[in-house]
Amino acid sequence: DFKLRFFGSALGYLWQLMRPLLLFGVIYIVFAEILKVGGDEPNFGVAMLLGVVIFQFFTDSTAASVQSIVMRENLVRKIDFPRMAVPTACVIEGLLNFLLNLIPVFLFLMLAGGAVSPRWIELPLVILLVLVFVSGCSMLLAALYVRYRDVQPIWDVVMQALFYATPILYSLSIVI
Repeated sequence: DFKLRFFGSALGYLWQLMRPLLLFGVIYIVFAEILKVGGDEPNFGVAMLLGVVIFQFFTDSTAASVQSIVMRENLVRKIDFPRMAVPTACVIEGLLNFLLNLIPVFLFLMLAGGAVSPRWIELPLVILLVLVFVSGCSMLLAALYVRYRDVQPIWDVVMQALFYATPILYSLSIVI
């Protein structure tokens, strides 16, 4: 699926890096420059970019997983294998995209004057926890969609609400 998505595209995998960066650019201009959200926070723009990239991983993986079993009905009916492998494949594809998208995040961090700290050792654990959460949500949504086709439009709305409800676009100091 990862290779097929960019088949015939002139820029190929570059689009996978550009999509969150373009989204980040719009969000950064609106929230950090115009609305001045997170003004006193150090590296707020980079933290916002990291939040967008993590949320994009969640969104891409769960959205692809919702219909994954139904879309591969012929494969599921013909071959005996664990059905949850299908949404897991969607999550693995999302994880690959996420890891690629971390590269520009670290570049922006270095350009913004950020430095490597001992707390970076926590990053693999955080990624693992997010991966487990995304996998669980993806499997649940895929299983529900087999019986209830209303799951997809409901999930689209829930994802948009979650994007604005999570502290990606604003700092925690506003909430606390």
